[in-house]
Amino acid sequence: SDGAGIFPAPRVWWTLRVFGHERVSVLDGGLPAWRAKGLPVVPGDDPPKPRPGMPWWSGKFDPQLVKSFTQMRKAVAGEHTSKYPMQIVDARPADRFHGRAPEPRPGCVSGHMPTSVSIPFSALLAEKDGVKVLADDGKLAETFAAAKVDLSKPITASCGSGVTACVIALAAAKLGNERVAVYDGSWAEWGSLKDVPIISD
Repeated sequence: SDGAGIFPAPRVWWTLRVFGHERVSVLDGGLPAWRAKGLPVVPGDDPPKPRPGMPWWSGKFDPQLVKSFTQMRKAVAGEHTSKYPMQIVDARPADRFHGRAPEPRPGCVSGHMPTSVSIPFSALLAEKDGVKVLADDGKLAETFAAAKVDLSKPITASCGSGVTACVIALAAAKLGNERVAVYDGSWAEWGSLKDVPIISD
């Protein structure tokens, strides 16, 4: 669930999947949507209780869902190990992507990685009953298509700090591509380095 409608919950969804959980869902609209429907809430902590006889879960790291700085540097240089080059989708606001607005983090310049495209995470959201939710499938598909992102090919999402990139991954999963990776360092890492290519336009 998510207290902001849909913002940090996709990051939790992605993290659980990185560590091997396969049955993970996001409550679309989060706690605000739950409350808007008049569904019950309880005060304080109410942790779930394990079912008797449930086996102990053992995690398994899925490296395909995480991209490192080294992998991103190779990708923007045109080096790739798969059949298709990596598509890099940046979830930051467009003005930061294009270098027209400053970054909120000290020491980070604005702009973007070569070959990356801009899909601000807000473009994948809609408002329903006053609550932010993922847009419908048609709108999501339109948004990816407008940015020339092929959902059948490898995609890596990036953003400012690795949180809203997971909205990109969740939206792609809703459309059938459940293997979108996230550049975990995102712009907080790339934009703070001096020896990397950065484009402003």
